[in-house]
Amino acid sequence: MIGPSAGLAWTLGIVDRLTPGDLTDGRRVAVTGTIDSAGNVGPIGGIAQKAEGAKQAGATVFLYPAATPKAEVARVRRIANGDLDLHPVATVDDALEVLGFDGAGQR
Repeated sequence: MIGPSAGLAWTLGIVDRLTPGDLTDGRRVAVTGTIDSAGNVGPIGGIAQKAEGAKQAGATVFLYPAATPKAEVARVRRIANGDLDLHPVATVDDALEVLGFDGAGQR
């Protein structure tokens, strides 16, 4: 994980390490998105390639920035082809909610 588009992944990884349980609940989760100081998930480039890589790596869940242009989301949906559960997220809190995090470190 390198570059600003790994910001969401790093953030979720830190939450996972600092709280009890497994944030992914055993699922193969792929995420992408920048993070600002307020916890907003920002857009990234190459989202279709990232979705393809996630699918090839065996991910079943893909979290991506809600601000992704509609044409790019359509490409991601075609790539996912039902094999990836797609979730647009606007904030870190949105991502945690998708993963079932209750705020107290419990799933």
